[in-house]
Amino acid sequence: LNSDKAKKILKFQPTIDIEQGIPEYIDWFCDQKFYKDNLNGLMSKKPIWSIAILFYGVFIFGLMYFVIVPSLSSGSYKTLLTRAAIFGFVTYATYDLTNLSTLKNWPKNLTAVDLVWGVVLSSLVSLVAFTVAKKLFS
Repeated sequence: LNSDKAKKILKFQPTIDIEQGIPEYIDWFCDQKFYKDNLNGLMSKKPIWSIAILFYGVFIFGLMYFVIVPSLSSGSYKTLLTRAAIFGFVTYATYDLTNLSTLKNWPKNLTAVDLVWGVVLSSLVSLVAFTVAKKLFS
């Protein structure tokens, strides 16, 4: 590997490390009374891990492409957190607002909680990855 390729690969590593905790999060999430109560039996007893891994792989790619790498160019935490919050809101809104508009009795409170979670998750993951990448490449 040349040094440019190695740097690009390493940029993904902090995000991948953060996202390795996702299976534990999904297990915790599936056990939460709030989601069980609001999804009225729609939740599977066990997640389909291949689909969960696919989603978070796509999500990581999106964070890297749209949030972390462009923010490294500016070096600005404000830019990073703004981009991360928007990315999280848009990605989670796509899912939740589609469900709200197409599924009978989709809970509005679940949509609100998910939108906030999308912003928080994107911001935290991006912040950690950005901070590590800045230290590695500065």
